[in-house]
Amino acid sequence: MNSKKIIIIGSGITGMSVGCYLQMNGYQTEIYEKEPKVGGLCTSWKKGGYTFDDGLTWLVGSGERHIFNKFWKELGVIPTIKFEHDEVYAKVYLKDGTEFNLYSNAEKLRDEFIRFAPEDEELINRIYSAIKVISNSNLNLEKSPELFTYEDFQVFKETAGPYMKTVKEWEIKIKDFAQSFKSQFIRENFKRIFWFNPDTYMAYFILTLAWCDMGSCGYPLNSSIELSEAIQRRYEQLGGKVYLKSPVEEIVVDNNQASGIKIKKGEYKQADLVISACDGYTTIYKMLNAKWSIC
Repeated sequence: MNSKKIIIIGSGITGMSVGCYLQMNGYQTEIYEKEPKVGGLCTSWKKGGYTFDDGLTWLVGSGERHIFNKFWKELGVIPTIKFEHDEVYAKVYLKDGTEFNLYSNAEKLRDEFIRFAPEDEELINRIYSAIKVISNSNLNLEKSPELFTYEDFQVFKETAGPYMKTVKEWEIKIKDFAQSFKSQFIRENFKRIFWFNPDTYMAYFILTLAWCDMGSCGYPLNSSIELSEAIQRRYEQLGGKVYLKSPVEEIVVDNNQASGIKIKKGEYKQADLVISACDGYTTIYKMLNAKWSIC
């Protein structure tokens, strides 16, 4: 066990994941959370017989084929949580009553585009090909890139080359790419069909549909809070401690080094390192009183 004590502020997915990996590497950690339960934005609640879910739309890596899957296994999410991978990722309803299906399967998605815009088959096949390049990529990322040796980098480069090339090729804004279609239907409805902000790169659309094609973009069958609670259990099994209803009022700094925190009523908690996993504004302007900035 490493003798250093690390305090983490916030028990969202980031805070608890950091805690898990620090515990795995022998550090002693504690998480302080202002709310009565963990999860942060990945949460849900019940009222009047209904479940209100304000968390996950999808989880990248929910299926075996995506590299993130191993991280969710390490964090105790898989196989604890069951995920649904729908045949239709999203259904677009247009004003005239027309339905356009964004299929998870790349072949079906291509056929749906061609059904509405047969004159753009060549362009549609370009989208399809890009999705399949990403979907078929088997990235080798067994360690953090910061720890790569030269040999590790060469192996990663061999497997990631087509992936990175495709992402680079699709760095074109959705609103600009939409004008490449001959189909008036696609041009008029591109904001719904491509659903991202029109100023977003097409690469994001390609990546998301590729993850769907891999069966690795599912949503939890029950609720988002179960995912957060699964990571909490994993963290506590590793020896970490979560303190709920414990809002941090101040990050204490001595000689330009964070030395601990003050929670409600001025109670001081010492630490060798403090990690804030809450929002930047609260961290800088409230907990640090705007005395410190990130360079």
